[in-house]
Amino acid sequence: MTPSAELDALLAQEIDRRLGVVGASTPTLDALRTVLHVLKGSASMAGHHDLTLLVTQLSQRLRAGEEGVEAFSIRLLREVSQRLKDGRSPFDSTWPEPPEALKPSLVPPDLRGEYLMTMRDRLRDLQEVISGGFGDLEQLANGTRVIHSMKALAASVGDDTTAWYCHNLEAKLRKPRENPGIAMRLFGELASQRATLLRLLESPDEAFAMLRAHRTSFRNRRTTPPPFRSNEPSTGRNTGVPFANRSSTLPPSEEVEGDPDATLRIPTAALDQLFDHVERIDITSDKLFETTGEARNLARKLADLRHHLTETQRLLSSGDGASEPPRVFEQLASAITTLNGSLALVDRVEQDCRASAELLRTEWYETRRSLGRLRRTTLTKIFARCERAAYVFAESEGKRVDVEILGGEWSIDRTLGERLLEPLLQIAKNAISHGIESPEQRLMQGKPGTGKLRFVAERHGEWIRLIIEDDGAGVDLERVRCRAVEQGLLMEDEARILGENELLSLLFVPGLSTRSQASIMAGRGIGLDLSQDVVRRLGGGIRFSVREQGGVRITLELPQELGLMDVVWVLADSRRFAIPVTFTGAVYSTDQRSDVLPLLRCLGKGDSKRSRLAIDVVIPGLRPLTLGIDDLGECEEVTVRPLPTRLAKAGPYLGAVLSGDGRLDLVLDAPLVAARAWIHAA
Repeated sequence: MTPSAELDALLAQEIDRRLGVVGASTPTLDALRTVLHVLKGSASMAGHHDLTLLVTQLSQRLRAGEEGVEAFSIRLLREVSQRLKDGRSPFDSTWPEPPEALKPSLVPPDLRGEYLMTMRDRLRDLQEVISGGFGDLEQLANGTRVIHSMKALAASVGDDTTAWYCHNLEAKLRKPRENPGIAMRLFGELASQRATLLRLLESPDEAFAMLRAHRTSFRNRRTTPPPFRSNEPSTGRNTGVPFANRSSTLPPSEEVEGDPDATLRIPTAALDQLFDHVERIDITSDKLFETTGEARNLARKLADLRHHLTETQRLLSSGDGASEPPRVFEQLASAITTLNGSLALVDRVEQDCRASAELLRTEWYETRRSLGRLRRTTLTKIFARCERAAYVFAESEGKRVDVEILGGEWSIDRTLGERLLEPLLQIAKNAISHGIESPEQRLMQGKPGTGKLRFVAERHGEWIRLIIEDDGAGVDLERVRCRAVEQGLLMEDEARILGENELLSLLFVPGLSTRSQASIMAGRGIGLDLSQDVVRRLGGGIRFSVREQGGVRITLELPQELGLMDVVWVLADSRRFAIPVTFTGAVYSTDQRSDVLPLLRCLGKGDSKRSRLAIDVVIPGLRPLTLGIDDLGECEEVTVRPLPTRLAKAGPYLGAVLSGDGRLDLVLDAPLVAARAWIHAA
């Protein structure tokens, strides 16, 4: 008997044993709830995630007091038990068809609007992946990460059916690691599944009907699409728009009508477009300042020419040029008059350009500040969503957790907050799934039955630090060491000599998980990797540490406003780079320091020359390192633009800064530069 068959047999015995207690007579509500709670964990261990989801829904329906659900649950579980004993799957359906008894999840109305907006953003990301390289394995891996992110977002608001659907799709997309030849086919599936995911979000009932009807038509060898109900009158013609008649799950408009405090939600893309316009104003002002400089240089040249002509006229008038025809004097006088007029015109142009440039710069600053206020939110809103999600995650794992929030009053860029939601959810999910123990385990260890999860925000200058920590079991470093060897990340000899920090850093490696079996909650080895990738793209860093009193702490450090950053410009072998001011320390002459490592060597460029200056790079938790540079520029607030994926992976770069003359200068990722420095210094 295979391991899966053994687990199925044990699960069937568990169902029969539990139902034998309550099945002989009408069960009490509490008894049936206990049965479902136990079976949820057993089904998850056996790998039947559709059964786990259905049992969860039955528990929810019991709590809601739905009529007839007790008898229905017992009858359904007996059927499942018989199928398992016969060596069949729990249901007569396979993904993507949902089990017949499964219903679409209901997202709370106060979360639905925000949830749909966020999920549509992820679907746009998925479309970019699909169009960015059809059949490319790296792009397919990126698509898998997007699906994993959608799974976490769905689970965080209680949309368990979408999370279940994404979990199975993610499992299917990971097959290219074993057989790269099917990448093209899976890319086609990913493209088609995008439409299904959209329908699951906007019209879940119709999506379920579609999935079941497609399965039925396949069984019956029919291809006629199922009819869908519509809330809109038919026009009698095909509009060419997919799902044009689908009903929306957005809250009705009358819910906000007449509310004097109602706010207008502006799409992030629209705000970003406005910011792009504002940045173009700034670039225009830079060009105007350049024009004033050119006008000033021209004025100097004209002044020199006027002086030369005036001197020539003086010499001729004194007798030295008596032999020249009289008309020479007239020409010189006319030229001087023309030059005087040109000089006056140039002076006016310079003054007008400078005044216009200063006005544009002022308007740019005020407009950007006003738009920035529109695009700001407090961390309380972000943390509140994480808190609610943590309770959902804990319930699905059969655990209890208390969430504490500190520092939520700090304001951050709204786009930054929305992008931070995903890594924060991933970290919270990992803490509950991997760290916090079950109530029984905690009580046996002398801990309170309810675990603790803390979200802390601290402000440091223009940067913000987010700390997520729990009081769970911590990290089994030996388990991490063994899994790294099992998955071929390290040789056994290499793994044996790794210290705590090196082992913790392995948790960010894609695909590494301390779980041997994946569930909807965890086990794919993507969550922390996804979190690190998002944080890095936001211009920040992430660190993992073990708490002395038990549990783990994950620290994120990011700029408060997305795109805007204070940097100091440095020059290395005529190449210009920006370093975030937050990570910079003192500047020295290289004569004063002996432990100087040339910056270009850290960038893999090689540098044999002795640097003239040295600058300290300060990374929290590490001792400062000193980088050699040729010259130091000014400190400046700049707009950091994202880099294409391939360029971002080519070096330790956060992004790029576009200058008024069209030049693109790179912004260094200080923590990554530091990591490279330690490697090159060794």
